[in-house]
Amino acid sequence: PAEIKERLDSFYWHYPFEFGGQLVEADWEPGRGLYGRHYHRYLHIIPALLSMTDGSLAGKSVLDVGCNCGFWSLQARRLGAESVLGIEGSQENVDQAKFILKLTGIDGIRFEQASAYELSRERHGEFDIVFYLGLLYHLEHPVLALERLFETTRELAVVDTTVIPDSRALCRIQTDVVHEQNYSNRLAMIPSRAAVAVMLRHVGFRTVMLIPNAPATPPPDYESGRRATFIAQK
Repeated sequence: PAEIKERLDSFYWHYPFEFGGQLVEADWEPGRGLYGRHYHRYLHIIPALLSMTDGSLAGKSVLDVGCNCGFWSLQARRLGAESVLGIEGSQENVDQAKFILKLTGIDGIRFEQASAYELSRERHGEFDIVFYLGLLYHLEHPVLALERLFETTRELAVVDTTVIPDSRALCRIQTDVVHEQNYSNRLAMIPSRAAVAVMLRHVGFRTVMLIPNAPATPPPDYESGRRATFIAQK
């Protein structure tokens, strides 16, 4: 127990977890609480995805790009995914994700240090479902990154991103200092909703659907239109 606590205390926690009744709170203020922001993000994203996969991820291969400590990778496996790969630019986050796997004993998931630009079918393979959550608005080269996404997606990609409130297809450029988990990008290209759809279709996705806000109270940035989730279909 002492060794586990020492390891838990050594990491930055972007998501809250509970291990054997011990709450590990998120260090990032908007993410704090098991039934806070990320719980409501789950209620917003996952039912919409399952509505397109017959209610389960059973037998599916899942890729989680920019997986942080593996929160969404774990959810995919719990929802029945046959195999899950999480890639993450930060080696520290990869180490944290592997430690969480060791604590939980969940199998069928592996993690690898790689950036969204290094993603390729040759290196990583092709996946039925790809999670691209909280990543797009951090990227300096969004079209290049989405080309890599398309290359490794077999069926569906779920893209969740901060957006700017503009009806035109454009991106706002700013210094990327959104939160402590930005490890590599200097600039952020924050898209409008229309820009997300244009870019996803440009790289080859046949259909792009915007997920409406769930009936349960969504986090404030979703409710205000400053964040949105899309499902892109090949």
